[in-house]
Amino acid sequence: MKLRKAKQTDVRKIFLLNLEAAKTANGVARKAEEIFQKDVADFVKKSLKTGLIFVIEHPSNPEKLVAEIHCYKHEPQCFKHVLGNLTLVVHPDFQGQGFGKKIFSHLLTEITENHRDIARVELMTRQNNSRGIKLYESLGFEIEGFCKNRILDAEGRLGSDTMMAWFNPSFKRENF
Repeated sequence: MKLRKAKQTDVRKIFLLNLEAAKTANGVARKAEEIFQKDVADFVKKSLKTGLIFVIEHPSNPEKLVAEIHCYKHEPQCFKHVLGNLTLVVHPDFQGQGFGKKIFSHLLTEITENHRDIARVELMTRQNNSRGIKLYESLGFEIEGFCKNRILDAEGRLGSDTMMAWFNPSFKRENF
């Protein structure tokens, strides 16, 4: 399986991966009918411009993706040291096989080795996503707090988001 930096030409593949993940319970925050190619094109463009985006190609068909991860900077200058809007998507057929950890570790290694201007990476996950929280903590993320009743699930129940952050051990303030 090939792990590589995504390209703008990957938008359709990333869209289809997100669509597949959205069809499963807790696959991604959006429902399948809320996944639009123009939105995917937007986050791919932002990630390529001010952040990072990686994909893992399907082992037998490079036209399909197994996983995708992206994050990018917020617009105000006061956040130029932060990568946020982090999203990890693993195809349902490949979940639980280590692909999420592999692509996430690659992202954090890239930041540590080549992006000393980034101090922190932020993500939000559902409080009941114990598998995800365990993965993020194993990668060095810390829980910073909760947003109560922020999520409305498919059954109409309110749930909470968990705010987490990872701090770049190679951050150098003088890189600003």
